[in-house]
Formats: sequence, structure tokens, C-alpha cells
Amino acid sequence: MYSLIITAALPITTNATHDECAISIIRNVIDMLRKACLKPEVIPEKLLKHLPDVRTTEGMKDVLVLCIVGRILPVLFCRITYKEEELDAISLNTAKLVR
Repeated sequence: MYSLIITAALPITTNATHDECAISIIRNVIDMLRKACLKPEVIPEKLLKHLPDVRTTEGMKDVLVLCIVGRILPVLFCRITYKEEELDAISLNTAKLVR
């Protein structure tokens, strides 16, 4: 996750933690994993190397953990009302990936 953030998601960052950034990053990662499972060729090489290898047991475990996090995000960030649509999208993408 850290490598993915540094490589692509947040080219200009600070050391501060922002819930909005975490939500966006997790949404993008889950979306990329879903695409990588269905059509790996649509993921740029520089990003694909940071995603779990879903052909291995360890890679699938990583994906399942991320899916669990994605499904519980709306509970963890329930006070962030302005990001509710994005949380719903993460949850929906996660459900699609799990299926």
C-alpha cells in the first residue's frame, strides 16, 4: 500500500494523516484489484507490480483482507458525511471483487 501511494496516488504528500486520502486510496486500490482480476492488461505496469498477486495463496489473502477493510470502512468513517458516496462506492466495489 505504501509503495502504491508513493508511486501513483499521492505524488505530492505531507506526513499528515487525512481520512479523505485514506478513503480515496483504498477505493482506487480496490478498483485496481478488481480490474486486475478481470483484465490485468488495463493496469499500468508501474502500478500492477504493487498489487497482490492473486494467483498465489498469499496474494489472495492480501486481497481478502483489503476487501474486509473496504466493507467496514463505512462503519469506521461513519462521521465523514461528505465522503458518504465514496464510502458507498468502495463498499460496492469490494462486494463486486469478492463475488
